[in-house]
Amino acid sequence: MARLLHLIKSKNCFFIAFLIMLLGIFIERITIGVDLSDEAYYATHLDSWLKEGIKNSSNLMIHQSAALLLFPFVYVYQNLVSHELGLILFLRFVYMLMALGAMLSLYFFIKPLRGQLLAALVLAFGFLFIPWSLPAPSYNTIGMYGMLAAMSIFGIALMQKPGKKSLSPMLSLLSAFLWTCTIVAYPSLIIVFSGFIAIAFSLLKERRIVFYYFLFCGFLFVAALASLLIILGVDHCIQIFKFTNAALQISGGLSAKFHKIYEQIFQSPIFAILCATSLSLGVIVAIYPRLLFLAELYLAGVIFYLTFFGQTVLFLISHDIILIIALFGVFIPFTAIKQARNSSIYAILALMYCTSLFAGLITTITASNGLLNFPIGGLLAACLTLAFTGYEETRKSGSYALIFVLILSAFSMGFIVYKNNYGEINNSFPTEKISEGVFAGLKTSVQQADFIHKVSSVLPQDTKAEKITVLGRLSGFYLLTSLAPSALATWNYQFSETNLAGQMISQFYQEKKNQPCLIAAYSDPWTGPLTDREKSLLKNYRFKIAVESENRVLRVFQNPVCSYER
Repeated sequence: MARLLHLIKSKNCFFIAFLIMLLGIFIERITIGVDLSDEAYYATHLDSWLKEGIKNSSNLMIHQSAALLLFPFVYVYQNLVSHELGLILFLRFVYMLMALGAMLSLYFFIKPLRGQLLAALVLAFGFLFIPWSLPAPSYNTIGMYGMLAAMSIFGIALMQKPGKKSLSPMLSLLSAFLWTCTIVAYPSLIIVFSGFIAIAFSLLKERRIVFYYFLFCGFLFVAALASLLIILGVDHCIQIFKFTNAALQISGGLSAKFHKIYEQIFQSPIFAILCATSLSLGVIVAIYPRLLFLAELYLAGVIFYLTFFGQTVLFLISHDIILIIALFGVFIPFTAIKQARNSSIYAILALMYCTSLFAGLITTITASNGLLNFPIGGLLAACLTLAFTGYEETRKSGSYALIFVLILSAFSMGFIVYKNNYGEINNSFPTEKISEGVFAGLKTSVQQADFIHKVSSVLPQDTKAEKITVLGRLSGFYLLTSLAPSALATWNYQFSETNLAGQMISQFYQEKKNQPCLIAAYSDPWTGPLTDREKSLLKNYRFKIAVESENRVLRVFQNPVCSYER
């Protein structure tokens, strides 16, 4: 009874009502839009395993490691609903719960230091930010929220430590487990974890605790690696590394990657000036805290301008805002240096902020999109910046100006994700609800719904023994049939024969057993022409049927030795 009375106190009622409102906004959003490209690509790994099992999959892209974390949930879901009805909507719900859990961990880190209002507004900001406006549990989003939650929980454990000899075992275990999930989903982030430990050793006094935490995480990492090798097979994992490294050029030249970052920033002089100003203001505020109000006005003005009038630079305005806010946060490590002897809190904040900023750099240079991927690592840095601006002056409660900045920031994130629907070609507000297949429960345009229905009607829905290969930029066609993929990657990379990945693909299709029953060749104004390798593969196939919708065409070809008849 005492706990119930505590729960219904006004502050808790406010937070519960606020959370329900956020969930309502989010649940409505995840029913909007159908994406046949990236989101469908993430789901093809799961779809393939449901159709033919993990051991039989030919997939060699590292992105499937993130799908392994989701597969147990998807397997249970499939057995509950039969087939894959509404699979994408289910995955979006998984994303929502993942995002909510991560932001709640940050909320509980911020709340004792800044109060419930600021913590709740930061939660809304991070929760409503959806990378690329694509609410899918992918290697990007699992890595982003897993890392954010791991560091937030570690921060909570450190704050609870005074008077205790060690960190809470449960919090340590949870944080280490989340780091493990993060690295399984996004292997490059092991570099970030190494940086996190190095920064922790340099900033925190409790080095013995950091060392034991490192050993604990290391044990879980080794266990996760062993599990991957057992599930996928040692030889298959080696092939995955070779193919992915060649496909994504992860180990390519750093100079070219930094040059791309430079070009992305300076494609808009205004954006470049805003980035430089944010960085400079962050340093100035750390030295002269009296100028804080001007900095808060600057942030409010920039967020308002970018949201309603700004030119998009990093794919979406929300990505631009995350970078600009995160750069302003340099006041955190500078203040930590000033407060080195007086404040352990700033040491913890500096650890989390610097690690997140470093993560933003790593996700930038390891991705083909460059700076568009900064928010994957840098979201926590932006959240901490908003939460702890003016912390020295106001402590438990932020200034009215900061509260306004937070409200504006959260509104901006929500406004942007409703304004943009990834995968919808005309970007019009979808109204047609799909009732069948993996996209059941989602609303899309009438044209796209009709196209999906037509494609589904010409592709096999009950045949299990045969396979299909999709040529063209839309991986979603793999989800519209019962046939399993016959491909080293379900994303249509068009490599030259000088690229190792291209050579591996050519060798793969030279084997008769890998030549699929059907080939679906897609074309539209945004899809490049077929490569010589793809044309060569099609030579031995006969045309079967075509599906057209506006400026999109899907042509289906059948292998003469395949006995399937529709």
